[in-house]
Amino acid sequence: MKAKAKKHFINIQVWTTHFLGTAERGQALLTLLESIDGGRWAPERWNTIEPIRKPYSRDSAGEIIKCWIEDRPPGSGEVYNDLMFRRTKPRALILVHALRLGTGGLNSIWMELEAQSFLTGDGSDRLKAILQGFVSWSDGVYGSVYYSGQAHKRTVQMTPLQRLDQAYWLNFFGQPYLDMFGRERILRAPCHAVVEIPGHGLVLQAAPRFDSPEITESDKLLIALEEYLGPDAFAGRGYPKVPCRVPSFDLWETIPPSPRVYSQ
Repeated sequence: MKAKAKKHFINIQVWTTHFLGTAERGQALLTLLESIDGGRWAPERWNTIEPIRKPYSRDSAGEIIKCWIEDRPPGSGEVYNDLMFRRTKPRALILVHALRLGTGGLNSIWMELEAQSFLTGDGSDRLKAILQGFVSWSDGVYGSVYYSGQAHKRTVQMTPLQRLDQAYWLNFFGQPYLDMFGRERILRAPCHAVVEIPGHGLVLQAAPRFDSPEITESDKLLIALEEYLGPDAFAGRGYPKVPCRVPSFDLWETIPPSPRVYSQ
């Protein structure tokens, strides 16, 4: 019996130094998820934990926002909340993370989609539009689009606070990375294109498409981009024993107010 062809997927992720767990951001998120890419990925189910089984509709917005902005203990200002969304056809999984805790950290949005939905001629432009939508919503500082069929794969733990894991087909660099790498250096990167998201940063596009032969048949292009930007910024040689070079992040929005005042 002939084996079934492997179904590839695409991951889109954006990290931000801004605190996302506000009612305003939450409402904007729901609008974004319902409309992005022509509404193809509008959620069918949602929850704050697995399994994701709660029916999603605009009537559930109040409950979703309440979960999104909740601080624990009440009145502490400390937040560590997740929202999860999914749909079945076409398949999509979305995870959004809001953090305001301890010494602060990065907030994020992550989305996994079926790659076959982007095999059309406009597929690459649609993926770039989704990335731009996430960057604009979150005021992101770093983002990426990963194709599971790409040849260059490196799996490491931690977040951009500690390292960049690798170069991808699409790489978004916000102001902290423009300062670290140099804006002009990114603009001259040996890649297919560099496009600006006004007011946010630059998107480095390695190849014309996520499934271009340069991406799927060889790791040379993406490794060359890492070497060009600076291999010490990417988890590779000697990591984690040898720390990576990281930019200076302003995390003040993600640090709880002090002193702590808890409601009784």
